[in-house]
Amino acid sequence: MSLLGNLVSQVARSAMDPEDAQRNPVNQGINPRRTGGLGDILASVLGGQTTRGGFGGKGMLIAALMPMVLSWIKRNGGLSGALSKITDMGYEKQARSWLSNNELNDNLDPNDINRLFNDSEIQQVAAHTGANEIEVRQGLAELLPEVVNQLTPNGNLDNEPEANEEIDQIISQLSSRLGALK
Repeated sequence: MSLLGNLVSQVARSAMDPEDAQRNPVNQGINPRRTGGLGDILASVLGGQTTRGGFGGKGMLIAALMPMVLSWIKRNGGLSGALSKITDMGYEKQARSWLSNNELNDNLDPNDINRLFNDSEIQQVAAHTGANEIEVRQGLAELLPEVVNQLTPNGNLDNEPEANEEIDQIISQLSSRLGALK
């Protein structure tokens, strides 16, 4: 199974069965992709930790946020367009850290997430996942930097066409898989 397929399957499985996330960890036995592998995002955002009951709650939230973040990147002209928008909004320091190979990602402030995502999107995810709006904002503030980081493994936009293609593939697959969960 491809890394993309593994990510989609793992997110969907963890949303349906939190115990499955413990039995089948993300990226088990998979070779990394040139784009950095968005399959690492779920494990990275979840911190590689699971509780006794698995990570279904946060896994479901990440499953709902992933297409939202990827769609936002796509709506803003792909990876370079999204980074330009973020930089133009005053988040240049954060965006630089996401591209850097030498520093940790500087997350966005969850209170500023509404500058990128509208309230109705946040409320819809909160209602769908059972999370509150603060948790949704926090998830977006953590996930967006990690997505950009994973899509720019060399610290630049040299692989942007591949990254944008991977975004399209993931949106398509997540939408079809998560649609089956409703």
